[in-house]
Amino acid sequence: MSDLNNKIAKYVISALLGTLIGSVAYFVQPVRWEGQALIKVGSVLVKGSQKTTSITVGLENASIEEMQVVIERLKSPSFVQAVVKKLENEKAAELIYSKGDLGFKTRSIRNSDALVITLNGTSPALVRSALDAVVGELLYVHGNIFSEDVSSIQREITALESEIDMISRRLDTIINANAHKGENPDDEKNLIAGLATVVILHDMDVKSDHLRALRENISSLNSKPTRLAQPVSVMEWRMFKQLWQACIIGAFLGAFLSFIWARFGKIRIK
Repeated sequence: MSDLNNKIAKYVISALLGTLIGSVAYFVQPVRWEGQALIKVGSVLVKGSQKTTSITVGLENASIEEMQVVIERLKSPSFVQAVVKKLENEKAAELIYSKGDLGFKTRSIRNSDALVITLNGTSPALVRSALDAVVGELLYVHGNIFSEDVSSIQREITALESEIDMISRRLDTIINANAHKGENPDDEKNLIAGLATVVILHDMDVKSDHLRALRENISSLNSKPTRLAQPVSVMEWRMFKQLWQACIIGAFLGAFLSFIWARFGKIRIK
């Protein structure tokens, strides 16, 4: 009976020691801060898989850059250097270059045009500053690409409007010429004029369709710049979220080690 009481006492003492160690570990554990940014990659007017500024049928919208290209861009030394140049805080700049658990990482969200940028550090202010710089540089680069595409499409729209206006004036000229022939028109010339009118009308319809497609695709509903899908967030990360978690884990670990030690001691005695 006394042996059983001794064993129980050992387990209790070990559990108490484990609880004490767990509580100490909670207060001395390293604290890490994790920042997250959800980015929605913008879309521009393309034909198939190639960007185009020509007036063609089959225009559609696609991402400003393919997701894999965006991720590789974020990893590229030139991009990192551009981010560091904009950071006034040297420690935040060092965080950008960090490897391992610290530094920033990217991952794409499957079946979407969104990606998550995460950055870990030891200070919430440094994490937010560095992450804001990374996001800002990506939005700046994609903003330039988006502006170039929109400007190119706007030039195409202007050129197409001029072509349609010229065709319309040409059509008016043919109609007015036929109207002044009087009661004795030349049948052959009328036939030629009629065929020309049909061709011109068809050409105008085709160009008008292209113009409408361009205007629809350049609208805010179809073409959008890269943007933050939600504000940048910075959260604290700990191995033990609560004190009671550290105490319980410490107690179980202490009792378990006491049990192992008792079993190991018996084996050695034998």
